[in-house]
Amino acid sequence: VLHRLGEQRRRIASRRRDGGWQRYASPRLHPVLRGLRDAVLAATPAQRQAIAAAAQKALGGEFSALGRTWPRRHPDRLFPPELWRLDPVTGRLWPGAEAHAFDIDFRHGGGRGDVKYVWEINRLQQLLPLAAHLLLAGDDQSRRAIEAAIDSWHSANPPFRGVGWASGIEVALRAISLIVIMDLVGDRLGAATRQQVGEILAASAYWL
Repeated sequence: VLHRLGEQRRRIASRRRDGGWQRYASPRLHPVLRGLRDAVLAATPAQRQAIAAAAQKALGGEFSALGRTWPRRHPDRLFPPELWRLDPVTGRLWPGAEAHAFDIDFRHGGGRGDVKYVWEINRLQQLLPLAAHLLLAGDDQSRRAIEAAIDSWHSANPPFRGVGWASGIEVALRAISLIVIMDLVGDRLGAATRQQVGEILAASAYWL
C-alpha cells in the first residue's frame, strides 16, 4: 500500500514538472559497474564472434524479442521515432509524446496489442551488443548507431510523455542499459549523446 501511495505522489508531482528535458540537467557521469569493461575486453574469440554477429543484426535493422520479430528497418533509418511506439504484432502505434504516461491505459491496450512488446524495445537492451562491439573492435558504425538510437529515443520520449515512461520497472531497466553503455564506451560517444544519456538518467532518477 505504501508503495502505491508513493507511486501516486510521484505521478501527481510529475505532472507539475512536465516541462521537457531542460528540467533534468545531465549530471557528471561516473563508472558504476566497475570491472565490466575489463570483463568484456577479456572476451574469448567465440564470445567476440557472437558479439559481432549480434551487432551486425542490429546494424541490419533486425530485432526480435519475446518470440516476435519487428519489421526490419533500413540501415539508413534504424531508429525512426515511431519505432518506440510500434506493436510488432498489430502494427499499431501506442501513444507517444502527445500523451502523459500516466494517462495511457496500457493494461487493456485499446486494440494496440500487448504493451510488453513496445516496452521491450524501449529498454534499449538491443544497443548493448553494439556497445560491446564498439569496445572490442572500434567499430565506428556501431558508435553511430548507438548515438542515433539515443538521439531518437530522447527526441521521441520527453520526460513522462508516452508509453515508455508508464512503468517504473521499465524506466529502471532502460536506465541500466544506458549505464552499461556508458561504462563500456561512454568515452567514445559524442558530447551531445553523453548529455542526452545524462538527461534521461536524471529524469529516470526523479521518476524512481
